[in-house]
Amino acid sequence: MSQKNPTTMKADTPRKLILHMITSIDGFIADRHGSGPGPGTQWDEEVQQFYVKLFNSAGALVYGRGIYNQYIGHWRKVASGEIPPETSLELLWTQRMMDMPKYVLSTTQTEAYGNTTIIRSTEILPKLKQEADGDILLLCGPRLFAELSSNRVIDEYMLYVCPTAIGQGTHLFRDTPENIKLTFERTIPFSSGMNLHYYTPEYNS
Repeated sequence: MSQKNPTTMKADTPRKLILHMITSIDGFIADRHGSGPGPGTQWDEEVQQFYVKLFNSAGALVYGRGIYNQYIGHWRKVASGEIPPETSLELLWTQRMMDMPKYVLSTTQTEAYGNTTIIRSTEILPKLKQEADGDILLLCGPRLFAELSSNRVIDEYMLYVCPTAIGQGTHLFRDTPENIKLTFERTIPFSSGMNLHYYTPEYNS
């Protein structure tokens, strides 16, 4: 496990904490078996190219425990060549993902891969936003999402909406205690049928 202390990183302009999630059209981030909403045919070259640019510009990644263990356990093997990448683009963005600073927010996690720091409290996130070298991408489940929304630390949503409806499973907004008002910013359509929607949450003062 990396022992890097996030409070000692070089200070910089405050960055955004951006929710970065893939959902079905009915708001599920996983079906009842734990599989994601996007079939593999939607992760074509166009999307992979977008991922390369996105991860190259990002400064760090913050994960909830469950998604960290699921995603990093697989993608680190792709980045290292242990699992052959499907395309050269996939190799590029997974290697960048493994190279950049990563944080897993958990009170129970005891081990992490490579340059990942385990953080125990959401209170450190404003400090990370102040010191990161680029915007921070957040990947998390509904419980942590609800907590961070209540604490008003999420600055933007990036929701990749797949043209599939799941009906049952893990809903992103399952644990949200109150309505969240969002301002629509823009959409990036992909030829696969998936659309990336950007929103800004409006927090009441």
